[in-house]
Amino acid sequence: MNLNLFATVNLFAPDIYVQALPDILENSNTNIFGIVRVTDKDKGVHGQIKSLDIVDGDPDGHFRIKPTDRPGEYVIEVHRLLDRETAPAGYNLTLRAVDRGVPPKQSYIVTPVRLADINDNAPVFNREIYEVSVPETSPPNTPVIRLKVTDRDEGKNAKVFLEIVGGNEGGEFRVNPETGMLYTAVPLDAELKAFYTLTVSAIDQGNPGTRKQSSAKVKINVQDTNDNDPIFETANLTIYVDENEPAGTSVT
Repeated sequence: MNLNLFATVNLFAPDIYVQALPDILENSNTNIFGIVRVTDKDKGVHGQIKSLDIVDGDPDGHFRIKPTDRPGEYVIEVHRLLDRETAPAGYNLTLRAVDRGVPPKQSYIVTPVRLADINDNAPVFNREIYEVSVPETSPPNTPVIRLKVTDRDEGKNAKVFLEIVGGNEGGEFRVNPETGMLYTAVPLDAELKAFYTLTVSAIDQGNPGTRKQSSAKVKINVQDTNDNDPIFETANLTIYVDENEPAGTSVT
């Protein structure tokens, strides 16, 4: 009697296919980022999938793998709200699939996750109050101070325009809306006004209805210079002095 025994071996590692969204809007209620299908070209138990896991790229547990009702199909779920400012580069999820072969074989795939920005951050001045002095002899368009503003968002949500919204009723100063440089706009006169407190607003260029704003104070001291000649109270003055008065006698 001849017996032909065929023993199967685990020849192939699983194949992983990921169909995912191009990006996820941060702080959104997105539940499923992608669908993963895992197959194995082996037969029998060697071709069965034991597990699919995220093994790298998600240290804080923002994602999780969940099997569906279909064999070899899984979904990548968003488990926690995502913040683009915390992870500006997004995530690179390393998935590992393991089959039930003996010995088991495993394979890996890296799935990038890009986070799309929403306008959830207001512009921030590097100071709440700026203090600066400028000589009253400064001509118009003299640079006074540069106001620095940052915004943690990206794209147009991070583009900031500045505007003087208070304390500049006479139009003595102007600000470049993009660079934040503050300039004198007219000749200043410390004898007329020696101190200004400007309110400068910064507003981002997000979509209407989502724009965010912040403000800062700029205190400007106009320094007096010797720009006025002495003036007699009267143009002509007649003084009478008795003769023989000693030196040092007051005559007025």
